[in-house]
Amino acid sequence: MRIPGINCKKGFCFFSVIIFLCIVNNGNAQFQVRDNDVMARADSILNLMTLEEKVIYIAGMPGAKINAIPRLGLKSIRMSDGPLGVKAQAEGDQADKIMATAFPSGITMASTWNPELIYKVGEAIGTESKFNGIDILLGPSLNIIRLPQNGRNFEYYSEDPYLTSRMGVDYVKGLQSKKVLANIKHFAANNTEFNRYKSNSIVDSRTLHEIYLRAFEASVTEGGAATVMTAHNLLNGFHCAEDPFLLDTILRQQWQFNGFVISDWNSNYEVIPALKYGVDIEMPRPKVFAKDSVQWALKTGNASVNDIDEKVRRILYTCLYFGLYDEPETNRKRPDLDQHAKIALQVAEEGTVLLKNENKVLPINRKNIKKIVVVGENADKTPLYGGGAAGMKTTRSISLLEGIRVAAGSDIEVNFLKYPESDVEKVRIAEADWVVVGMGFNSVIEGEAHDRPFDLPSNQLNLINYLNSLNKNIIAVVYAGGAVNISPWLDKVKGLFMGWYMGDATGRVVGRMIFGDINPSGKLPITIEKRWEDSPVYPYYDTYASEAGMPPLFKRFYEKVNGPVAASEMIETKYGEGVFMGYRYFTTKGIEPLFSFGFGLSYSDFSINELKTNVDKNGISVSVLVTNIGRTDGAEVLQLYVGDNMASVPRPAKELKSFRKIFLSPGQSQRVAFNLTEKDLSFWDVQTDKWKVEPGSFTIYVGNSSSDNRLSGKVEWK
Repeated sequence: MRIPGINCKKGFCFFSVIIFLCIVNNGNAQFQVRDNDVMARADSILNLMTLEEKVIYIAGMPGAKINAIPRLGLKSIRMSDGPLGVKAQAEGDQADKIMATAFPSGITMASTWNPELIYKVGEAIGTESKFNGIDILLGPSLNIIRLPQNGRNFEYYSEDPYLTSRMGVDYVKGLQSKKVLANIKHFAANNTEFNRYKSNSIVDSRTLHEIYLRAFEASVTEGGAATVMTAHNLLNGFHCAEDPFLLDTILRQQWQFNGFVISDWNSNYEVIPALKYGVDIEMPRPKVFAKDSVQWALKTGNASVNDIDEKVRRILYTCLYFGLYDEPETNRKRPDLDQHAKIALQVAEEGTVLLKNENKVLPINRKNIKKIVVVGENADKTPLYGGGAAGMKTTRSISLLEGIRVAAGSDIEVNFLKYPESDVEKVRIAEADWVVVGMGFNSVIEGEAHDRPFDLPSNQLNLINYLNSLNKNIIAVVYAGGAVNISPWLDKVKGLFMGWYMGDATGRVVGRMIFGDINPSGKLPITIEKRWEDSPVYPYYDTYASEAGMPPLFKRFYEKVNGPVAASEMIETKYGEGVFMGYRYFTTKGIEPLFSFGFGLSYSDFSINELKTNVDKNGISVSVLVTNIGRTDGAEVLQLYVGDNMASVPRPAKELKSFRKIFLSPGQSQRVAFNLTEKDLSFWDVQTDKWKVEPGSFTIYVGNSSSDNRLSGKVEWK
């Protein structure tokens, strides 16, 4: 039997597939415009399916797959964990070969402030996914970094919805250009890992739209994301996988989402709401969508076959649109892993952030030193990632220690001490020209399914104080997926890098950066507080959650549930700070953080001058002149913020609305232009449930961090 839209050997069918593939190759933006021809193909297949086949189709199967329907020529559709690379390897004779690059963490990607580079990451992961037989990559992760303690922050991009959206859109476009479906997750307000199955995020409408949904919206409407994964947590009392407001009203109606929705693993609870307006596929296997459960729901009359048909139709349409059922299994391009490793390394280079360079002691001149001592467990066993589903096997990573040895060369003695104790070791520390210490967390302390502390382990604080008593020339490298408590020991070091988690590029950047082979250009995608008590989230987060330890230690607080969570069992997570989170809070309240959002040092210096603005019916055009006034090739990130001076509702003092990363040689200048639209000036109006811009005065700020007000100008919007 020839099924329309399914590849076969007959000439007529081949011709129809060629036409179909032309439609596919028009790009992601087309996916948001429903294609009637593809929908007709989906309907023709749907009409041939039995009810039993439909029920099988909407329930996952072992191996993270959508079930095959061989009778109709539908192969199984295979998923893989992401978002930092394709985690599931090829099956069959390729199963023992690692054909996947372990890319740096999401927060590292955001620290590059380079969406074009993240597009290349998406392309590379798409190519590797195809080779490994993967059709759906479970990423990118778009949750906002609301507080430092979230164990999964390393997967995410930023505290800012605009920066997150730019990273997400380009990742999605790059991935889907290879006909691999992106799966944007975790929808929505999944901003803590502690007890996530019972955590009930209480978020008001304005905060939800302005902060926590913006990146998802952009990835759907601009990026053309094909699939969405719901979150484990509840949102305002509803399980996300069964929330009619989240999935029907916002996603499918307001955003006109044409793809399908996947549950996070084991996060469906009730069959009727799940069938009526919930996810389209239950993963990892049928529980709520089990045959008996579905039959019961149909018999009660509270759910219908049409409800099931809508789910099947969405899955078929999406898979047909991207040609997943048309491409022969043998059509796999072997990935260029060496080239992809270069992309991963570039992300690590551009994403490493230099936070302190006292008296410009860095970079170090190799000719002026003879001895370096590298100290700390994270220097020798440098962590690759936080823990959980996002972690990858690496084939190219090295330790911080090894990276420094390679960068130092044969003329500089590099020694390692885990913790100096003997008199000989103390002398070695005292006589070193420089001491480099590896600090931070690892995949045990920081990861999925638990939160982690803001403070570093006490033995690390003791170590840094002890080292400082022996030698003042200390460079610290922090490996973590977000902010940590740096204030107690910042004055003990002369140089400080945020090394994040780097996957295959682990150990290959900081050593070269110390000696000036790489000029730092990373910028913080988060705010680092002086104290946890300074955070706007502090009054609304139970610090016990971050101190409870790893899952074995708090298992009794973290049991999965088999049915819906009763109101008495819900753990309320109140988002009482509203839209005033991260730098929005610090700039509005005039509180100085330790390191501002967008901050990052370079070995170059840049001037930013000549702010020009123009307002017309199409929006606001802004331009500035940036010049490299240093002696080294380097990059600066120009950040444009907007403040509403006359708003009828409380608004942050400034909000990021655009940015550009510019690479310049010494003495080189470039005029950089930005364009703002009406939506960039808008807030979410809870009265009308729409974006609203009010006429009045707005201030445009351009600088290189959220605290940089060197250039500002007022404009009138009528």
